[in-house]
Amino acid sequence: MKQAVAAIVLIAGLLVLVLVFGFFNKWMDRGDNAWAYADPPLTQNWTGDASAGGISLKLALRLKRDEFSFFDYGDGDSEDNHRSLSGEAVLCDATGRRQSYAVSGLVRDRHAQRTMLTFSAPPNEMPGLRLERIDLAWDGTAALTGEAQLAHALPGGGTRISSSDPLTGRPVQFRFRTGMDAACALP
Repeated sequence: MKQAVAAIVLIAGLLVLVLVFGFFNKWMDRGDNAWAYADPPLTQNWTGDASAGGISLKLALRLKRDEFSFFDYGDGDSEDNHRSLSGEAVLCDATGRRQSYAVSGLVRDRHAQRTMLTFSAPPNEMPGLRLERIDLAWDGTAALTGEAQLAHALPGGGTRISSSDPLTGRPVQFRFRTGMDAACALP
């Protein structure tokens, strides 16, 4: 009988430790990654507008936070700190081109005032402007802006690098709003 009581006490103690550890990690994550608990969230649907080389662009983004385990200590890389994003994007332009991309990213600070997204081109990419990278600035509400680096996808699969607007020489500036635009929406 004493052994059964001791086993129950041991199991209950272990459960309490696991719960305390889980709550502590959640509390620490809220402090390190306030952006992940904000209302409205960064991880939602966004639509942005810009102009590059005299062509109007529209970018639809769907962002989500990559899943993580509170028991995962990682490799000690404090740059990540459970700040990884993934998602999908669609870039539409005034010529009628509509291209989808896979998105990966990293939130660089606890309030997501600095976030970098990179875009993976599909194997069947149409010729035209291609998103390479965008540096986002979020104010914690519905104001999201980004400086995009673009390339030109060439027929046959090559690219020509162009990190800025060909007319101004500056990075392409996107201004985003929440939600999807019917003219350029994610599937």
